[in-house]
This record gives sequence, C-alpha cells and structure tokens, in this order.
Amino acid sequence: MPRINIDNANIDRINDSIRELYIPRVIEIVTTSRVNTRFSVEYVAYLNNDILSIVIRSSLTRGTEPQRVMIHTFNVDLETNQLLTLEDLMGRKSLNRQDVQRAITEIITEQARIQEAKAQIVYEQGLSLFLIDPDDAMYNVDNVDTFFIGEHGHLYIVFAYGNIHQTSAFDLVIVH
Repeated sequence: MPRINIDNANIDRINDSIRELYIPRVIEIVTTSRVNTRFSVEYVAYLNNDILSIVIRSSLTRGTEPQRVMIHTFNVDLETNQLLTLEDLMGRKSLNRQDVQRAITEIITEQARIQEAKAQIVYEQGLSLFLIDPDDAMYNVDNVDTFFIGEHGHLYIVFAYGNIHQTSAFDLVIVH
C-alpha cells in the first residue's frame, strides 16, 4: 500500500485516507471471510511538473462472485503539499470545462453504444454485462472524483464502476 514519505500535516491526511480505504477491507477479509478470497493492491505514481499522482488499483474476488476492481487516485502539489482537485489540474493543463465535458461525453456515449451492441449476445449466452448509462450524473465533469496526470502529462479521468458495483469494468477518458 502506498505511503507518501513527506513530513507534512496535509500529506499525513492523504496517507490516512489511503489507510482508511484499504486496512478495514483487509481486516474484514481476514476475520470474517468464509470462502476463498483474493485481495490485491497495486499502485503506480507519476511525477509531472511538481504534481505527484498516485493511482491505486485493488482487486477483490470472493468465492464464485465476479471480480471487483476499485481504483482510487490522489494528486498532490509537491511545492505546497496540497491535495489537488480536478479543477486544479484542468487549470494547470489549460483545459476548459467544456472541452473536458465534451471528451467525457464522446467516450462514454461510444462505450455505451458498444456495450449495447454486445449485450444481446452476452445475454443469449446466459451471462451478464455491466451496462453504463451515458445520462448518469457521474459523467458530469463536476462529479468526477477519480483522475490523475499520467504518462506524457495527459489528464486521465477514470470511471471505476467497481468502486460502487460488483464489477471489474471501468472507462478511461484521456484529455490532452
């Protein structure tokens, strides 16, 4: 599990948030799980112009349940040790709200169209498919809570459906 090794009260709060996301899950699995359970946590950090972005991906599989993948991100200004918002990152990348919203809408609408085309085939085979609703409020730029500055300094917006639902599905919007 990642820990930012900077002695600062703001950074301590971020480290506490990371621990609060994962330690209770591990304790719950160890103390109450009655079925074969696999839980893993992986992370990667990106450094772009004094912005440290940490992406944490965890995977949980219990017995015969579908795999659940959760993704959380933290973005820190290393000069001020402040946690950065999506608005902060958009400003630093000179991205306006309308362009970011347009990118989200285009990608999610296309993904919904692709999923709908696959859905009938999947259902005929007796399987289920996680379907997204492009009109859901989660796709409004004001509601985005999982994002980071990644490779090549691009803004990545993640819609990790496993953060809420029992699924490994996620969508990624790259804005540059």
